[in-house]
Amino acid sequence: MMMDAAEPSSFDLLDRAWTAAELGRPAESERLARAALAREPDAVEALRVLGQALRMQGRYAEALPFAERAAARAPEDAGAFYELAMIRRALGGKRNRLRALAAAERAVTLAPEAHDERVLLADIAWDAGDHRRARRLLDVVLADDPAHEDALMGKAAYAMIEGRAGAAAGPGERLARVAPDDAASHLVRAGVLFGELRFREAEASACEALRLDPDSTEAAEVFV
Repeated sequence: MMMDAAEPSSFDLLDRAWTAAELGRPAESERLARAALAREPDAVEALRVLGQALRMQGRYAEALPFAERAAARAPEDAGAFYELAMIRRALGGKRNRLRALAAAERAVTLAPEAHDERVLLADIAWDAGDHRRARRLLDVVLADDPAHEDALMGKAAYAMIEGRAGAAAGPGERLARVAPDDAASHLVRAGVLFGELRFREAEASACEALRLDPDSTEAAEVFV
């Protein structure tokens, strides 16, 4: 059957689906990915982007089968295992945590130079209680890219969870400089400053987070 000349190709649908996801429009991304998948039911990219779009909407159980199919069909694709790990982690529970760890380790093995995969593995290792390994993984990322936002956020967050406000200060300050337009970076910095009992500065950082994201309940809690 010939495709109408005005009808977008599968490639165009996938390109638009990825773009929609990157722009924070997961419902649109889902619609486009489903259209592409209807034409090519085993297309790995369509399976990946559909899983991601569903995850972004918090529909983790729906996302899982698509991510699993993508990883099964592309066992050498680090991105497929990264997405699978993200979904498994979001689902929660011991079984999913173990499977998320395995998927993230596979992603890092396939893409040893990729930073995002290593940061995700660090977060999953932290969830599993392997805090030393988590910090070590982030140190590897930051040694190569000192301005990696997620790695800086992780270093600051880990230290705050452990009650080590002093250790969180450095990455927290760097994060605010690296990502001045990211509400989360200022929220992390506010938490660090609060832990150091620098309340006036913490409130200023929280105000900046609220300016950037007026719906942030976490930033509002700083004032409670």
